[in-house]
Amino acid sequence: MEPSPVNLVAAIAADQWGLFTTQQARAVGFSQSQLNWQSRPGGPFERVLRSVYRLRDFSAPVLQPLGAALLARGPDAVACGHSAGWALGLDGVEVGRIEMVVVGSGSHRRDGVHRGVLEPHQVVSMGPFRVTDPVTTLLDLAADLDDRRWEWSLEAALRKPWLALDDVLAETTRRSQQHRSGAARAKRVLALRPVKAKPTGSQLETEFLQLIRPVREIPEPERQYPVSRHGRIEARLDFAWPTLHAYTEVLGSQHRESLHYDANRETLIAATLGWLASEVTAREIRRASRPTINRMIEFLGRASGRVSVGSLGT
Repeated sequence: MEPSPVNLVAAIAADQWGLFTTQQARAVGFSQSQLNWQSRPGGPFERVLRSVYRLRDFSAPVLQPLGAALLARGPDAVACGHSAGWALGLDGVEVGRIEMVVVGSGSHRRDGVHRGVLEPHQVVSMGPFRVTDPVTTLLDLAADLDDRRWEWSLEAALRKPWLALDDVLAETTRRSQQHRSGAARAKRVLALRPVKAKPTGSQLETEFLQLIRPVREIPEPERQYPVSRHGRIEARLDFAWPTLHAYTEVLGSQHRESLHYDANRETLIAATLGWLASEVTAREIRRASRPTINRMIEFLGRASGRVSVGSLGT
């Protein structure tokens, strides 16, 4: 038995985040009047853009609006800027913002659509759609974000397995030599970052680092410091000052998903290191910056005194 046109369209849409185009529907036998009928309230389809439809009962991914915009522009469209950052899971970008580059000869007069030329290595696939690669995306964002938010994006990108800091540095140098927009910002922010430093573990951790960095009394901490036992890494500390035998944990939602896990983790760290510990919360970082800085200065002062006393006793 031949599959129905509805099932054929559903099969196409299943590989396109629940989306399909008028052209794809017509290719399997739909007329425009049939499409209109199937898209009535309660029908299996819903029109989302002029030439793009979605399956009503499809569990829509969060990126579906971006997919619809790319389908509407055709095969020459590549998500870029904030859209590519959103798709790649970067911090600091405007989620839901539609930006794309059209690499063919089509019209580009709509908002968020730019004409451009991309090299093959600058484009990566994301399911059925295409986005600019992480390095291109980061440097494009540097032209639009401020220093603070671009550092959020940078650290988020460096957490991914598909990006190396050396590639970001090389592209920054290349764009700087070409006097490209955003290169100066990228160079400025990268200069603040120790080359061998690990990425922060979250946007909130990056915000904490930005809070303490300008404070002379607070030395640069080590990020994601490993705690080992029996030759195996059992935990990573958000920020550590090994010479002071002190560390700070930034308490975001990821730390409170399991209180039992956190209790065991804290017991492990205390038993393994015996270091002085402190905690900071999102509210303290974002809404009580001065008291938080003062508390960190006092905390590291106590840690320094503790180390000095211990050294005298040995």
